[in-house]
Amino acid sequence: MRLRSRPGFLVATVLPLAATAFAAASCAPADVKISGDTSIPATTLIDLKPTTSGPPTTPFPPTYPTIPPVSAAPPYWSPVSWSIDVVKEFLALVDTALYDLGAEHTMDSYNGVATLYNGTSIDLTLLAAQLTMQPTSAWKSAIDTYLQSALRPGGTDGSMPWETAQPLLRVRVGTLESFALELGQGIVQPIVGDLVVAVCIEQETSISLASAAQLEAWGRSASQVIALAIRQTLDRPVETKPDGPFSTVVSDPFASARLLDPTVVIPGAAPNGYLVAIPTFGQFAAIAVGDAVTLSTIAAMAEQATEDFATLDNPASADLYWWRGGRVDVLRVRAGEVTVPDALMALLPA
Repeated sequence: MRLRSRPGFLVATVLPLAATAFAAASCAPADVKISGDTSIPATTLIDLKPTTSGPPTTPFPPTYPTIPPVSAAPPYWSPVSWSIDVVKEFLALVDTALYDLGAEHTMDSYNGVATLYNGTSIDLTLLAAQLTMQPTSAWKSAIDTYLQSALRPGGTDGSMPWETAQPLLRVRVGTLESFALELGQGIVQPIVGDLVVAVCIEQETSISLASAAQLEAWGRSASQVIALAIRQTLDRPVETKPDGPFSTVVSDPFASARLLDPTVVIPGAAPNGYLVAIPTFGQFAAIAVGDAVTLSTIAAMAEQATEDFATLDNPASADLYWWRGGRVDVLRVRAGEVTVPDALMALLPA
């Protein structure tokens, strides 16, 4: 995420959507707090005319960058017996099958990954290997069966046993819209505004949202499952990368979940918390609130988060978030304006 600013990007008061502030149920583990404060913080109107750019950072690669279709040699992931024409036929069948299932997606032909717009990713390597044992006349049926299983692990009746699902549970953090969900769907916990924690199942070849049918079949409460999935996600070892005053998480499809507790991956104390951007599920960038955070920094972060959210795969949220001691406040980013809480304004350098 390269931070930069441009004239005309304003930090300003925008009335927050009062009806979208959700109270979080007490379902997180003891070391992860989700704010129950539903009040709307006071905001300040500032006309920002930056003269310097924000702190530079190294751009994030998207979790699965979209690469133009291969046109010369077979990609590294394809079976060695396949020619480029066979690879193209395979990808075309997968593409058609996903559309027939109503799954809008992008195809990364270089890495053999299909990524759905709700963040579900499907590794096609194993599928391709399985098809080498079947005649091409049977490929369509085999691909349809494989993709249905990958998109709905355990089936729509939630038949994946709890013993199988338990160690595979993870969480991602994003807006309801980014998950293509409504309240009451999936296994979801509101955080603040339209931001939620959603439980996923990480399998060898896919990452899928867990369903309400699965929750019922498991005989567990939503709070139990969410707490377990949060703990298992935050306990995962991740690669962190310092970038000037920023700390980032890279190469992790669950990076956005680090918003739940940035202290797990950022060393040192930050009494005033962290300003965090999670434009995609695979991106997390945070900076300790202090002298390094200025209005120009906020504007630069907002501009880049907006761009990444709009252009990269697996979008999570275009907004910025202020994490402090387990509480999360939203800095809503809309049409070149950022809503900054007065409490945060009071901590910025004069």
